[in-house]
Amino acid sequence: MKERPGSAPLPDHLRELGSSDLSTTVAVRRAVEGDPGSIEWLFLHFGPLLAEQAAYRLGHPGNFQDAEDVVAEAWLVTFPRLSDLIPRDGRLTPVLLRFLATAIRRIANRRLSDRLRKTKEIPQSEDTPNEFATPPGLAEILAGPREEASRQDTHRRIHDTLNHLDPADRAVVLLRAVEGLSNQEIAIETGELANTISKRYHRALTRLRELLPKSIFDELLDP
Repeated sequence: MKERPGSAPLPDHLRELGSSDLSTTVAVRRAVEGDPGSIEWLFLHFGPLLAEQAAYRLGHPGNFQDAEDVVAEAWLVTFPRLSDLIPRDGRLTPVLLRFLATAIRRIANRRLSDRLRKTKEIPQSEDTPNEFATPPGLAEILAGPREEASRQDTHRRIHDTLNHLDPADRAVVLLRAVEGLSNQEIAIETGELANTISKRYHRALTRLRELLPKSIFDELLDP
């Protein structure tokens, strides 16, 4: 991983991390302890997949300018809550992804609502609380990694790999693996049968792991 000009290099224990749930767990633990390098590693590691989800929720698949803003805002919400995450079946990656995905979904919905209000010229009340206020200091931590993430070849490879899927299969991967929705919940959202969703997810995840082995796809929930 390239260092940003003027930034401290990533610690050796993070430079050597690959893509595994164990690596993610180690990085989360160190991020909770306040290690900036671990925060950067997590941001870069999950960024491409989360940008895909944000673009999907914003209704602009493949357009990541607004999506990356949503992802950065979601991280600002998530980092102060890392210590609250509880592993599920010994795995932390799905829990962290779902937490981030929930924040992304809410932020995307809020932005879409804001656009609708502006279209209708309905002023937003100044008394409306901001659920996603930026925690002090974290904006500075993320400013550099966000720029670095946009230059990472990982984003292109994740995007290209997902594009090999049928659009319906691709949506199921984002909803099931990233957002953590059940087959029944996805069936309600997409209008398909839960059994069809299950088959789509199994087929898509197998294909993604074949196309891009030793990647974040290996960490996603199994069928």
